[in-house]
Amino acid sequence: TERFRDLESDGILLVLSLLAFLSSVALFVISKYGIGVLCPLCVGVYSVNVATFLLAFFFGKGGLIGRFFEGIRSAVMLAFESIGFLGAKRGSQVRLLALYVLISAAFALVLPRHFSMQYIEGLEGEDTSWESAPQQDLNIDLGEGKNRDYFLGKKGAPVTIVEFADFECPACKRFSHVLEKVLRDHGKDILYVFKNYPLDNACNPAIKKRFHEYGCYGAYLARCAGAQGKFWDMVHYLFSIDPMLSGTPLKREMERGISTLGLDREALSQCMASSDVRNKIRLDIKEGDRLGVDGTPALWINGRRFRSLSYQSLENLVRKLIGNG
Repeated sequence: TERFRDLESDGILLVLSLLAFLSSVALFVISKYGIGVLCPLCVGVYSVNVATFLLAFFFGKGGLIGRFFEGIRSAVMLAFESIGFLGAKRGSQVRLLALYVLISAAFALVLPRHFSMQYIEGLEGEDTSWESAPQQDLNIDLGEGKNRDYFLGKKGAPVTIVEFADFECPACKRFSHVLEKVLRDHGKDILYVFKNYPLDNACNPAIKKRFHEYGCYGAYLARCAGAQGKFWDMVHYLFSIDPMLSGTPLKREMERGISTLGLDREALSQCMASSDVRNKIRLDIKEGDRLGVDGTPALWINGRRFRSLSYQSLENLVRKLIGNG
């Protein structure tokens, strides 16, 4: 309303939105060109911050420089006065800012799902680059040692699919359903090998900032469930969790799989604290870096990079390779 459209309110909004805008630009550059991966949740927040700044810049009342310096002064005064008794005018400004924060938070929660789906759907076209992709040698250990790779299907199958995945990745969850159907239809002709590539700086040195906070934890959990013969059960469980959960709720849901699958907690804890499982995850990450993994899921089919997440695209290639296309 008009009573909020004064120099102080416009100034405060301009200053705060400018700080949010500059932070968003810096974090976007770091994520895109430093880490090499864009977080859908972050993109949603960045969009809100940029839109807010543009609105404050173009539609505020008064001169830009005057609003800016008045905003700094008012923000400092507001920070001190808000902890004490508020006058009617100052109280209205605080309520306005609170309303802005709530609206922004709502958009930040809604937009990430939209961007996540756009990212996933953008990978779902037909892959025409597989045949021209370079042939690469992948290190696969199908033995019974500590560094074994878990696999489905049979050795020597005409089609070998190697996936680098992260249990906190929405696209990986989506692709797990695609892969499940392809394996169900052509399992006898496919060797599927799972490798971990958590987008989490807790164990992945390629990730410079916090991104998927429990990606490494999920990788350890799956490997240690495998030590009790339930690797694929844990993989299925972890991909059943909503990857858009964050913080403690996500970890709590991951831990719930321990009791759901009836695992020995003491043995699991010892395994997760051991160097063996961590060394194997590091080997997977190092292998992914050597091959050029730039996001998850990352797929290699018969030694060539395959970039589509489309069921039909994968189905067509598998049928072609087994001679049914």
